[in-house]
Amino acid sequence: MLSFAAVLAGPYPEDCTKMGSALQPHWYKECTKAPGGCFTIAVPKESDYNIGPTVDSRGREGSGTEWCADHLNGFVYARVNESAGAQYFEIDEKGASQGDSCRFLVGYNGSAYAVQSYMSQELTCGLTNVTTAADLKRGETKFSLAISVPSTAAAVEAEAATAATGACSNAADTAVWTSKGKAAFEADMSTCGHKCLGSGSCVKSCIESAEGYSDACSSCFGALAQCTKDHCMLKCIKGESSACKTCVQSNCDAAFTTCSGISDIPGSAAEASWATKMRVTPMELELARLEA
Repeated sequence: MLSFAAVLAGPYPEDCTKMGSALQPHWYKECTKAPGGCFTIAVPKESDYNIGPTVDSRGREGSGTEWCADHLNGFVYARVNESAGAQYFEIDEKGASQGDSCRFLVGYNGSAYAVQSYMSQELTCGLTNVTTAADLKRGETKFSLAISVPSTAAAVEAEAATAATGACSNAADTAVWTSKGKAAFEADMSTCGHKCLGSGSCVKSCIESAEGYSDACSSCFGALAQCTKDHCMLKCIKGESSACKTCVQSNCDAAFTTCSGISDIPGSAAEASWATKMRVTPMELELARLEA
């Protein structure tokens, strides 16, 4: 989870905690004039959970909103000032093992203005719309958020549902993957990885040009290459090795599946990973370090 100072450091306070009763921030007004209106979400108080800004499933930060969190009273306030404005939040349990969290979006979700959960790991963000007719007249939408721990079966279903909505799950990208992309995956990643020295933006453009994936889908391949460069470069410098394969599978495969919706990654369940094909020379390693 990112620090409050890391995202949307603007003129509006991101921490609007008030002692005593809750009080809406001064900018939370004229909601009918905002393209996406205003949102109030009742969230767990800080005695049990941490809440803060994060990124979406593709690593993008929120924008186009004013927002703040009242940690003591348990509220998140947001005003969507741009037509595609959205902010992303993560909740994690205090004292729990790292990764026990769930995330939710406030603002534009690609088709409508909403509050919805989009990722969960050991925790589930359950959202209930509690908006009244009077709220709607003021341009406000209100939700109540409750945390639950899903059963193993429910967690598997939730993970499958998240994968099904990945950036490559549309008909066009799925057709590319099944017809040629899957077979060419390791070769494409090796070729583009070498050409780009693992740079995510470069690999994204290379893959998009090679296979014809959409921009969003190609970004997931770029992120996979960048992840390997950031976390596994030294382990993969000599090519084929169990340490390299384990590193990529542990650090990067799951994120790629979440981003793309592709779960049948060649080699991830077998004994090979594309990164082990990408033998890196000392010169390339030094250039990659300079670019990092």
